[in-house]
Amino acid sequence: MKKLLLSLVFVVLFAFSVFAASVEVTWNANTESDLAGYKVYTSTSAAAFAGGTATLVATVNAPTVSYIHANVVDGTFFYALTAFDASGNESVFSDIASIKVDTTAPGKPANLRLKVNK
Repeated sequence: MKKLLLSLVFVVLFAFSVFAASVEVTWNANTESDLAGYKVYTSTSAAAFAGGTATLVATVNAPTVSYIHANVVDGTFFYALTAFDASGNESVFSDIASIKVDTTAPGKPANLRLKVNK
């Protein structure tokens, strides 16, 4: 199977004064005639992909080439994909992409002062 091109987009949604993070994963479509879809994996360690301990977070049917991973907590995350065909054959992992999720707001400003100028 052809190599998958993986890209990540970090999306922060604001709702009710609380931040919720989502990671949008997108890639270029494979061109095999029997392509059935893709599997999206994530981990907090790039080594997990070589060690087989990455977590499967979604199976996406072709021709879809994106996935939004919702409710992601703060931290650094690694993502990779595999493609699978109608016979159930699965490719090796795509290149690994990483993203840092940071929804922590900065501290509040301090020492507010007012002054009348004439």
